[in-house]
Amino acid sequence: MSFCDVLFFGHECSGTNMYSYLKTTFTRSNIYQHIPPYYEEPDYKIVHGHDNNRRVIDAGTLPKLIECITNEDFVNNHVYALILTYPVVTDKLTLMLALRSRFNTKMQTPRRYIQEHVHKIRLRVVSFIRTWMTICPKDFDAQMLHHVKEIELALFVRNKYYGDDISIKELFPKPIESESPIPPTIQLEFETNAILDYDSIEIARQLTIIQEELLCTIPREELFTCAKDDKQGPRLEKMTEYYNRVKWWIGYEITAAESVQDRVQILEKFVDIGLECLQLLNINMVLAISAGLTLTAVQQLKQTVSEGYTMKREKLLQYLDYNTGTQQLLMLNRYTRTPSIPYINLFMINLSHIEKSDPTYLNNNGIEMINFYKLRRYSEVIAQIQSRQVGEKYKLQVYPRLKELLQNIPLYSEQQVIKQGSARNRIKGLFE
Repeated sequence: MSFCDVLFFGHECSGTNMYSYLKTTFTRSNIYQHIPPYYEEPDYKIVHGHDNNRRVIDAGTLPKLIECITNEDFVNNHVYALILTYPVVTDKLTLMLALRSRFNTKMQTPRRYIQEHVHKIRLRVVSFIRTWMTICPKDFDAQMLHHVKEIELALFVRNKYYGDDISIKELFPKPIESESPIPPTIQLEFETNAILDYDSIEIARQLTIIQEELLCTIPREELFTCAKDDKQGPRLEKMTEYYNRVKWWIGYEITAAESVQDRVQILEKFVDIGLECLQLLNINMVLAISAGLTLTAVQQLKQTVSEGYTMKREKLLQYLDYNTGTQQLLMLNRYTRTPSIPYINLFMINLSHIEKSDPTYLNNNGIEMINFYKLRRYSEVIAQIQSRQVGEKYKLQVYPRLKELLQNIPLYSEQQVIKQGSARNRIKGLFE
């Protein structure tokens, strides 16, 4: 077996077999010849603080941050904070190279202390990368996996030569086995172009599938950019655009019906769909439907609103109440289990506030440091979005025809809905 078949570095050894290559590698002081070793930096490049009587990192240079986070007394939530927010200050390749350098730490201390201390550092570097691959799998393209493979080989060499017991098999996270999806409530053969002819439960499920797909396409880099520039990126804009599309579609469908009875039936249909979305914890669509039901053009149809079953509608609209609904919405948005679809605009408001309230870099005695306090605040918000993106997914089966209809809902304007509602009020005998 040639070396090129199994290894990713050491091209000067190309053509040799595995035994010859490993024999040469065992005697080297540094396994990564192209990755410089890391030497611990002075303490003035890090600033510590206290949070609830716990010692935390407030600022530091990137190498010193990685050094402290992978040290023996590191705080676990700092790992998550750096993984979730590093795009604010650097790129993934730079972070990976810094971790590989830290894995190759050099220390000017007695050999016995080196073996004990550096071994723990390597364990934590491996743990950092494993966590990174688990919570942000999309960060690992071919180039990043190339670096992970090199670390895997380095672990193999050190296990054999230095007697380390770092587990290689556990470096890669195990894939989550998916369960069978929940079948639709109606037969797939049932097809019609009228969305409201479908079952309310199935409409809510397909809306949730669409929303989950839109949510999972939003990279956290876009969230940071939007918070900094105070405008939405393309993927976040798609989710907001669909929210508005559903809201104005609801208003148009209700105001377009000719009789009071038809309007009441349509209103009740949307209330049922909204309650099913609430059961699915699709908060984004709950608010979109609620917003559609409370449009001025709809509320002007007094008889329709009064006859549509009130109790169910009030349960749905409670989250729009300024005094009491806001707190309930915040609780649902933040603490609901996965799978769920949050109202992402609330998170964007929080990110914008953090961006404006704290600088990204601090100057400490002439040394530019990363404001890790800001990154920790960022990570609290990003973690809530990330948990929905890579956590447990909805086990719902796609209903192709209905999903297609919902994805292509006409985009009605506010003027169209207002005009339709005003015309309905002017028709003789239908004035409400």
